[in-house]
Amino acid sequence: MNDYKKILERLRDMLNENGVEAAVVSPDDGEGAGSILFSRHRSFGSAANTATGEFCFLSDEKSSYGVFSARINVLSEIREQSLPYLAVEITNQNALIPVGSFAWDPFANTVYFALKVPVTKALSEKELMEEADSAVALSMSMAEHYCTDMLRICA
Repeated sequence: MNDYKKILERLRDMLNENGVEAAVVSPDDGEGAGSILFSRHRSFGSAANTATGEFCFLSDEKSSYGVFSARINVLSEIREQSLPYLAVEITNQNALIPVGSFAWDPFANTVYFALKVPVTKALSEKELMEEADSAVALSMSMAEHYCTDMLRICA
C-alpha cells in the first residue's frame, strides 16, 4: 500500500516553498489513510479574494482503484441576491472548462472547483506523486482562471 500521507506532505512542502500556506491533517491511526492537505491561496482570481484547497486520496480497501480528489473553495459568504446570476455563470463556466467543474455548496454557502483523478493502487509512489502534483496544479490553474467572472458577480 502506498503512503498517501507522505505524498501529501511532499505536496505541502512544494506549496509552502511557492508561498502557499499549506498543512497536512491526519487521523491518529498512524497509517496516513484519511490524511488531507489543506491550503490557503491569497489573491486568488482577484487581489481581494482568498481561496482554500482540500486535497486527498480516496480509496476502498476492496478495490484496486482509488481517486485523488482536489477541491478549491473559490468563493464564500455568497449573498442570496447573487445566487441566480452565479448559477448561470457556474453553468456557463462548466460548459467551457475541459476538466473538473464548479459547484455551489448550499450548506457552506461556497462555490468550489472539484477535480477527481482516478489512480490505481499498482502505481509506484513516484507515479502517484506525479499524478497528485499534476492534479493540484491543474485544479489550481483551472479554478483561478475560470472563477474571475464569478468573483465579479459576487463583489
